[in-house]
Amino acid sequence: MDAQVHITAKRDADDFSPFQHFRVPCLSQTVLVGLLNAKSMADEHEAHLEHIKHENGGDLPPRIKYPCKLPFSLSTSSLFERIRC
Repeated sequence: MDAQVHITAKRDADDFSPFQHFRVPCLSQTVLVGLLNAKSMADEHEAHLEHIKHENGGDLPPRIKYPCKLPFSLSTSSLFERIRC
């Protein structure tokens, strides 16, 4: 029985080995691209805020507080029951 378990484990390890070599570089590249994208978006947001400040004489305009209108009716069993506007 132990020999069969050893053979099965060896076969499974051999089958998994190519995927392990593919997974690590692929995930690290995905994380790197995600970080670069997040930095790019943050830079664009900052540039947009600076543009708005420039248009308004150096200060951001006051934010408009819109009334809260929920697009659905709330029932007593709703998960969103505790939302307060």
